[in-house]
Amino acid sequence: MTNTHLHFIFSRTLRMLLLVITLAIYPASEAFSVQNNKMTEKRLKACPDSPNCISSQAVRGSQFIEPIKYQGSAERAMAELLKIIQTLPRTRIVEHSDGYIRAEFQTKWLRFTDDVELLLDRTNKTVQLRSASRVGYSDFGTNLKRLDMIKNLYKQKSNQADG
Repeated sequence: MTNTHLHFIFSRTLRMLLLVITLAIYPASEAFSVQNNKMTEKRLKACPDSPNCISSQAVRGSQFIEPIKYQGSAERAMAELLKIIQTLPRTRIVEHSDGYIRAEFQTKWLRFTDDVELLLDRTNKTVQLRSASRVGYSDFGTNLKRLDMIKNLYKQKSNQADG
């Protein structure tokens, strides 16, 4: 074999090895920290300083909303919340996994995209919420209204199921 041939084999083997290592590490790191509009260590992404974000895990009082409290099974609560979100206009489910929902909402008039996250908290029997605008500074209360609507629709559904 020539040096060129050996270099090609070594280079190809090294690239394959790096690919395998990357694929092995990526899912493990994904469980601990997810970036760009996703939760980090079982917490929703923090709200920025602007008032166009509402979260049940917010530090600032002006951005805080109470989480959804559920009774019964966590799976049933998340399934019901997923159904509710799917019925809302201009909505697209981006991610749905065990205990986590991420959706994109488009505003009615200017078609801005807002991100909504729901994170199951089995320990406290709650669902943590976050809704945030991607652009701009103020949202004129749109994110708060959206989360209030989701909470109210869930409350209505759970009352119907109990009654």
